[in-house]
Amino acid sequence: MTLYYLAFQNTTSPNNTAYTWNSFTTPATSLSTGLLDSVGGASSIALGLTSYIPSKASFGVNAVGTGAASWVNQAVISEGGWYTSQTNNIIVMRFSGLDNAKVYDFSIFGSRASAANAFTLNTQIGATTKSLSTSMNSTLTTEFTDIAPSSGIIDLTFTTNTSQSGFISAIRVTERVFNPYSVDSITDPVESGGTITFTTSGFASLTAITTNQTGI
Repeated sequence: MTLYYLAFQNTTSPNNTAYTWNSFTTPATSLSTGLLDSVGGASSIALGLTSYIPSKASFGVNAVGTGAASWVNQAVISEGGWYTSQTNNIIVMRFSGLDNAKVYDFSIFGSRASAANAFTLNTQIGATTKSLSTSMNSTLTTEFTDIAPSSGIIDLTFTTNTSQSGFISAIRVTERVFNPYSVDSITDPVESGGTITFTTSGFASLTAITTNQTGI
């Protein structure tokens, strides 16, 4: 598993974190030809914008991310980020050079220093759209998991609601090998002759070892 951290800011790069950030201060068609992973290693992943070039704004919340957003550094939030508005409301962020043999998870964070409920970021991957309220946000993220590239490409499409703006502050990308097989739940051990109930996903068939074993 490999992690990538991306910050979309107004001025400076994040600091005082345990991992390396890819910091983008100026929106442009071509943002990166090789993202750095969380420990500073080079990759073949390129990042660009294939449609509207977003605006920048200094509207971040000066707080440390918590909960689902605990991976977000204070510097990312306080710097604000980029935004899509009701007048130019489509941003397509393209990740290319991805490994077709792997899948990718995206955790997307956005924040705007205003309590007004008028800042919603909509993110679409494929046919799925998820929304995030970015008003005074320091805890919430939008999550996409098990996304497979097509010809090494995954597009993230960002929009906002009518008469609103949606803010993008940071994205965490997880690259990993796809494992469709999992035991989702299982009961506590039982005495000999008893019944163990469990649910699974991804298995075409399953064989249980019925002697005194610690697993299946």
